[in-house]
Amino acid sequence: MASAPQPQARTSLSVLSRPHPLRDRRRGRNRSLAQDPSSDSSEAPAPEYSLLPPTPAATLPTSSSIKGRLPAIPHDNPPPYSPPTTRPRNPLFIPELLARIGHFIPLWRYPCPDLKPVFEPKHLTRCTRVCRTWYNVLKPLVWEYYDDITMSRIPRPVVHRNAPLIRILNGRHVHHGVDFQCKNLLQLWVSPWISEVGQLIRENKKLEMLKWYSPPFNPKVPDSVFEAMRAGMNKLSVLEFTGCDLNPQQLFPLLENHLPKLRVLILHQVKILSSRVKEIDYEMGRARRPCFRQIREIRMGKGILQAGNGLLDLVRYCPNMERFVMEDMDQPWTMSITHGTTESNTTLDSLITNLSTFCPKLKSIVYRPNTVLQRGPALLQDAHYTRLVDCINTQPSVTRGEETTTTSQSPRGRIDSTTTNHEGGSGNEDDQPPIVHSFTADMLALETQTTLALCNMTHTLHSVSLRLHESKDENMTRANLLNAHQILTSCRVLKEFTLEYHNVHNFDIIASATTANALFDNPWICSGLEHFSINGIKRLVENLHGPQRPSSRTWPPVLVRLHELMTLAGLAKAPYIINALQGGQRRTRLRDLDELQMRMFGQLAQLKNMQLLTFNGETFREFSKLSSQ
Repeated sequence: MASAPQPQARTSLSVLSRPHPLRDRRRGRNRSLAQDPSSDSSEAPAPEYSLLPPTPAATLPTSSSIKGRLPAIPHDNPPPYSPPTTRPRNPLFIPELLARIGHFIPLWRYPCPDLKPVFEPKHLTRCTRVCRTWYNVLKPLVWEYYDDITMSRIPRPVVHRNAPLIRILNGRHVHHGVDFQCKNLLQLWVSPWISEVGQLIRENKKLEMLKWYSPPFNPKVPDSVFEAMRAGMNKLSVLEFTGCDLNPQQLFPLLENHLPKLRVLILHQVKILSSRVKEIDYEMGRARRPCFRQIREIRMGKGILQAGNGLLDLVRYCPNMERFVMEDMDQPWTMSITHGTTESNTTLDSLITNLSTFCPKLKSIVYRPNTVLQRGPALLQDAHYTRLVDCINTQPSVTRGEETTTTSQSPRGRIDSTTTNHEGGSGNEDDQPPIVHSFTADMLALETQTTLALCNMTHTLHSVSLRLHESKDENMTRANLLNAHQILTSCRVLKEFTLEYHNVHNFDIIASATTANALFDNPWICSGLEHFSINGIKRLVENLHGPQRPSSRTWPPVLVRLHELMTLAGLAKAPYIINALQGGQRRTRLRDLDELQMRMFGQLAQLKNMQLLTFNGETFREFSKLSSQ
C-alpha cells in the first residue's frame, strides 16, 4: 500500500518575522504602492511570502520611476550621510599624475663617462614593467632624450629598438645617427662628425630646433645640410650656428624662402664675408634686397664686430626683429672701444645705426660680454649705451585714413589715445598690444646719459637689469644709487629691476649706510614692481648682539620671515617692529627707529605686488604677503 503523500513544507512565519532591513524596506515600499499613503497601515492585508527566487535587480522599479509616489521625507529628519561605495583611483595609476611624476626621473645622468652612472639604466627601464599603464606613460619619458656622451654605454640594439621614441638628439660626437632611424625628432644638435648628417635632417621634417657645431679645423658647413633644410623644414623655429663660416649665397635664400616659422637665429663665432654680402646687394639691387620678416630675435656672440664680418649687414634684413642679444664677447676690440679706437667705434656705430634704422619694432636689447681674466668685462662708453637705449625708445603714432591719433601709454602699459581729430570716424586703440621694453647690460657705472634715456620710457619700460663693475669709489657708488633711484621714481610700469655688482666679495666696501640712503630718498613711483634685486649694500645698522631669531611657537610664520628679512637688512630693532605689528602699538614702537630704517621699511611695505626680493644674495619669495600683514 502506497504511503500517503507527505505534506509540503511550509515556511514558518516566525522565521520570516525576524527583523531584516532589506526585507522591511521592501515590505514598506510594497505596502505604500498597494494603498494610499494617507490611509492607516494597520488595515493593510498581510503580504504574501513565497520561496521563489527574488526578482532580478534590473527588473525592479528604480527610484526615478517611482519618484513622486513615495511619501515625502520631512526636512527636520534628513537621512544619514552614506559614503560612496566606489573606491578612489590609485594616484600612481592615473596617467596624468604619473606623467607629472615621470618628469622628475633623473634619466640617463652620468657624472663622467668613465665612472659608474648615478642612475643605472636597468633600474630606469625596470619601472616600465610594473603594469601596462606605467609602460605606456613612462616609456616615452625615459627615451625622450639621447646624448651621445652620457648614454654611450647603452647597447646599440637597445637604442635602435627605442629610436622612434627619441625626441631630442644631442649627437655632436656620434657616427651612427642614421643607424638609429630617428624620424620623430623635435630638437637636433649635430656636427660634421655625424655620418650622413644631411639624410638625418631630411628624415626629420618636424624639427623645431636645429643646432650646428663646427670644429675649429673644419668651419665649413656642408652643402648637404642646406639642401636638407630646403627640403621642407616648415616647423623649424630656432636655428643656431656655432664656430662656422657661412656663405650668404646659401644662408640668405634659405632664411627668406624655406623657413617660414623661424623666430630665433643664433650665431656664435660665425663669420660672413662682408665683400660677398656687398656683391649680393649689388646683383639684387635695392628692390631685391632679402627680407627675413619671420625672424623675431637674433643672438650674436664672439666675432660680431670683427673687421670684415658681414653679420652687421644681417640686421638690416630683419624689419620685424623685437629682441637683439650680444653675449660672450671677449675679443680685443672691446677694450679698444674705451680708449677710442676709430675702427672699433666705426663698427659699433654701424651696428647701432642699423638697429635704429632698419629695426623699428625693436623692444629689447641685451648686452652681456664675457669677463676676461685680469682685464675686467668688455665695457662700452656711456654714449654707446645711450644710443642702444634710444634704439628701443619708440613712440609710434597711429594714422587711420583721415583720422590721426597720437598715442601715449597708460599706467598699465596699454596704448591710450590722448589727442584725436575726428574727421573720418572714431578711433579705438584697445586692440593694440601693449608696448613692453626691456634693457639688460653690463657697464662700468650707471651714468647720467643712460639714466635719462631709460627715464624717457616712463610708460613702456618694464624690465631693467644692470650689472656694474666693482668699484671702491664711494662717490661713484653714490652716483649709481642716485641714478637707480631716479629710474625707480620715473618709470611707472616697471616690473623688474636688478642692480648688481660684478664679482663682489666684500659687501662692506661697496655701499655704506650713508650712501645707501640715496636709494630711499623719495617714494618709488613703480608700485607694481614684482622683482627687485640689489647687492653690494652694507648692512644699515650693525647688530652687536647677533641675530636673534624669534620662536615659531609664539610668532606666526609670516612675522618670523619678516623678522629674518629685517635682520638681514641690518635692522637691529626688528623685534620691536614685529611686536608693534602683532600687538597694535605701531606708532609707539616705530618712533624708536632712525630715519634710514624708516625709509627702507616704508619703501618695502609699499610694494604690494612684489613676488621676488633679492637683497645681498638672499632671496625672499612672496614678499607681498609679508608687507600686507
